[in-house]
Amino acid sequence: AQTSGGAGSSPGADATHAVFNYANLKDNMDGDEHLMSEIIKMFLEAWPQYLADIAGAVEAKDADRLMRCSHRLKGSALNACADEIASALLALEMMGKRGEVESAADVYDSLNDKFTRYNKETAAAGLQLSTGTDGRKNSTGETR
Repeated sequence: AQTSGGAGSSPGADATHAVFNYANLKDNMDGDEHLMSEIIKMFLEAWPQYLADIAGAVEAKDADRLMRCSHRLKGSALNACADEIASALLALEMMGKRGEVESAADVYDSLNDKFTRYNKETAAAGLQLSTGTDGRKNSTGETR
């Protein structure tokens, strides 16, 4: 039996622990799987730099920077329907806003696990674009 979160899970994912909200992304993109894949690709590509920025803010105990960097990545996460990641980023953003950077490390540490799960869920849904040497291949691996 599915829980109330089941409608948003990716195909084959454990509905109670899905990081990727497949149903919302499909609805937001009017079912266009290529567009869904493009949104996911942009999020996956932006992740390393944004995460490094957040790590720097946590290490420096810079509340304003933590708030700004978390807010930026949260927007990308919401666009890609990475709901659990967006929730963690909102928590980091609010910690930064309140100047509570000491407690941010634990939330920050959870992000890589959530990202790994998101990556697996989007791949299982067949929504990650393949890339070749030119980086311009579609989701079936055909050159554009």
